Amino acid sequence: MNNYIPPTIKCFWCNGKMTIGGPTHMGSGLNDVSYFCCDCGGIAHFACYEDKQPIKTFKVEYNVAY
Repeated sequence: MNNYIPPTIKCFWCNGKMTIGGPTHMGSGLNDVSYFCCDCGGIAHFACYEDKQPIKTFKVEYNVAY
């Protein structure tokens, strides 16, 4: 599968600019990409299995700076 992963997207929260931030995994098995908003600090994470197996559970950990 040849899908284009854009380096930037529009933020869902503030309409600012999101750039790829954090680890990105592409290849066999689980593929995922995370975006970080330069304006509001929001994140977006996209994931799927290469062989179209459904993802049944996931866990997210946030580290917030105060």
